Amino acid sequence: MILNVLRKNVEPGIAVLEMVGRIAMGSDNQKIEWGLAELLNENHNKVIFDLTQVTFLDSSGLGILMMCHCISPGREGWLEKRWR
Repeated sequence: MILNVLRKNVEPGIAVLEMVGRIAMGSDNQKIEWGLAELLNENHNKVIFDLTQVTFLDSSGLGILMMCHCISPGREGWLEKRWR
């Protein structure tokens, strides 16, 4: 199963990236990085990663999530992860 990344605006400045499927080595991981970059460029300072529908997460997937976590504070942002 491929990774689908769905964007939801909750309130002004707050957005959710809902991930459905597998976060594993491959080009699908870029969808997460690009989605976060797009939200930060649109001045969403708070982003929630909803991982409740992620069925598999390997070390490269974990790496992309940690990279995104490190990007957010540097842009005066905030990132929350939701797990099952």
